[in-house]
Amino acid sequence: MEIAHKNLPKESFTKPESVLSATISQISGRLATESTPDKLKITSIFAVKPTEYEGALEAVEVDSLCNGKVTSNTPPEAIKK
Repeated sequence: MEIAHKNLPKESFTKPESVLSATISQISGRLATESTPDKLKITSIFAVKPTEYEGALEAVEVDSLCNGKVTSNTPPEAIKK
C-alpha cells in the first residue's frame, strides 16, 4: 500500500466511534494482562472489543541462582520474575 500511495497527498483520517481499540496478547488474541510480556502485547482495532483475558501466562518468582523454587534461603537479589 505504501508504494501504491507514495505519490498521493496525505489525508487525515478520523477513526469512527464504532471502531474500538484494545491491547491483546499475540499468542491468544485475548486481552493482555500484567503477566503478558510487553514483547507479546499488540494494540489493534476491533468492531467488537474482546472480553476474555489472557490466561495462559502467569508471572512466577524463581530463584535465579538455581532456576528453582524460591525458598526462605533465597537471597532477595536472586528472586526474579
